Amino acid sequence: MQTETRKRTAVGNDERGMALAIALFAIVVIGALVAATAYAGQLEMGGGRSALATSQASEQAETGLADAFENWDPAWNSLAAGTSGPLVASSNGLNQNRYQVTRLGGVLAYVESVGERLSVGGEILARRELGMLARIIDPDVDVDAAVEGMGDVRVGGTSKVSGFDTNPSGWSSECTGTLSDVAGVRASGAVQTNGGAEIIGAPSPTDPWVANDPTVTAQNFQDIYDALLPAVTRIMAGTSYNGMQPSLTGASTCDRADLNNWGEPGDPAYGPLVPQCRTFMPVTLFTGPTTINTGRGQGIMIVQGDLRIQGTFIFDGIVLATGNIDFHGAGGASSRIYGGLFSANTIDVDDLILIAGAPVITYSSCAVAAVLESAGRGLPLSRRGWVQVVR
Repeated sequence: MQTETRKRTAVGNDERGMALAIALFAIVVIGALVAATAYAGQLEMGGGRSALATSQASEQAETGLADAFENWDPAWNSLAAGTSGPLVASSNGLNQNRYQVTRLGGVLAYVESVGERLSVGGEILARRELGMLARIIDPDVDVDAAVEGMGDVRVGGTSKVSGFDTNPSGWSSECTGTLSDVAGVRASGAVQTNGGAEIIGAPSPTDPWVANDPTVTAQNFQDIYDALLPAVTRIMAGTSYNGMQPSLTGASTCDRADLNNWGEPGDPAYGPLVPQCRTFMPVTLFTGPTTINTGRGQGIMIVQGDLRIQGTFIFDGIVLATGNIDFHGAGGASSRIYGGLFSANTIDVDDLILIAGAPVITYSSCAVAAVLESAGRGLPLSRRGWVQVVR
């Protein structure tokens, strides 16, 4: 019996390796999907980093604006229209900002701040520029006499109080306004002279002071105090001070951080002069009774308590004490003040402003105007916030 032999059908030559091709194709597709996913993730991460860097740059620009208003430089108040102050820059790690103030017409100024986020290598990853309009507001203080105070005022020795408007010694280009005389003394109590003391001023040489003045009230002094307090640029303890004089940091920069530097009044009789500090007019708050022995300076002094001045103290500007004021010359020396002096002590009915020795106190509208302008502060315009600057 013959057995039938079965034969396997041969696989066609065109079907060989198909499984390998399919596998390779699948690997390619999966690889493409993985690569696309990774690329999308990188894009998303890059976008997130970019958004974070942009946010950090914006925050730095806003910080620059805040710093400009918080640390307003009095020198910006005297900028000519269309001119700008120097750039002020600061950095914190990989974040940095810089701002600049430009004076516009009138009382307006423009503050522009640039914030940047840097890479580890120092490259700029993001930058934002913001601008804000500001209004410069000077303290509202009226000076109606060379010396004004609650209680009695006694001027003795060889001292002199003058209400005749006079430009300070050494001031020239700073003073261009019209002179306007005021009373030598205004007081809510009595006004008295002793010895060779002299009080002169408006309305006439025969009536140089105003005693028992009903317009001199505690509220007036409170208003002056409230107006000057926001302009304070430094706070110092109520203690004894001696030998104040302008100083430099480096060769040509006024050292405004030196607490013994109260500015340069510019009187050629008291030197050597430091012209770099002519525009430095600090507003200083003394937090307790204060004694000043000798020295020179300019600006505004606010004393919380009694003020005693002895020796030779040269000062141009405004002096306000919430307590008594007592002048005494030492060894024939004399203090010299141009501007206006206020004593606001209302604790006792017999409070006394005592001016003895040989001081000379002279009203100066120029000195008053200069220190008030220097004390001005820039305030953001309330009706409009910052705007982003696009270049």
